[in-house]
Amino acid sequence: MNVLITNSHPAQPATPAFPGSKLVGFIDSCAQTDNVFYVGTDHHVHLMTWAPAPGWTTEDLTGLTGTGNVLGTMLMGSYQGRGRGSVLYRIGQPRARALAWSNCSNGPGFDGWHNQDVNNANSNGAPNAAAGSPLAGFYDSAAGSDAVFYIDSSGDLRELYLSPQWIWSNIQLTGTIGAPSPLGTARSDAADPGTGSALAAHVNTLTGTEEVFYLGSNNNVFLVTASSATPTIWWNGALAGALNVQAGARRPPPGVHW
Repeated sequence: MNVLITNSHPAQPATPAFPGSKLVGFIDSCAQTDNVFYVGTDHHVHLMTWAPAPGWTTEDLTGLTGTGNVLGTMLMGSYQGRGRGSVLYRIGQPRARALAWSNCSNGPGFDGWHNQDVNNANSNGAPNAAAGSPLAGFYDSAAGSDAVFYIDSSGDLRELYLSPQWIWSNIQLTGTIGAPSPLGTARSDAADPGTGSALAAHVNTLTGTEEVFYLGSNNNVFLVTASSATPTIWWNGALAGALNVQAGARRPPPGVHW
C-alpha cells in the first residue's frame, strides 16, 4: 500500500520536496504523532505530522523559527527524552548547523519550535561544514550527551558535543588522534554538492561506546570511537583493507577489539 501524503490534506497541501532531499522520520512518543521532515522546493525545512485526528498536517519549520534557507538537502533528527522532545539538525547559510527543537511537539507542554546556531552556541566557534557535508549523530543516554558529526571546511571530521550541562563545544576528530581525513569533497551538482565520504554514527550498547564510521582518503573504512564514560576522548582504527590500529593512534577503550 502507498499513500501520497504531501497532498493528503486538500485544505493544506504540503510544499513539494526538493529533488534529492533527505528524509528524517520518527515517532514522537510524547505527542503520539508520526513525524516526517524534508527540504522543500522553497529550500525550507517542512514537517509533516500524522495523528489519529486530524490525520496528516504540514508546517514550515524554517518560516516558524525565522531561520535562513537550507543549504543542500542534508537533514538529521531524532526524538529524545532529555527534556527536549523532537530535534532536527540541518546545514544553513553560511554552512553552519542549525538546530530546530520542540518540547513535546504539538503535545502537552508544547511551546513551539525553537532554533539555535550550534556552531556558535556557547561561543564554541566550530568551523563551518564543507559544501555537501553529511550529518550523523545520536543521543547517548549513558553519557547524557548529544553528538552531531560533520565534515568541516578544512576537510576534517568534527563533532559538535552537547554536555549534560547543556553546553555546546566542538572536537576535531581527525588530524588530532592519528585518524586520516575523510575522503575529499566532490561536487555532484550545483544545487547539492556531494561529499566523497558518508558518515554513520551510533551508540554501541554492547560495549558502552560511541562509534562513527567514515571513508578515509585511501578508500578504507575508518572507525573513531569513544567510551560513553569519557565521551570527549576518541580513538581510531581502519576497518576495511587494514584491520589494525594505525601507527601512532590511540588504542581502543578497554573491552573493545578491532
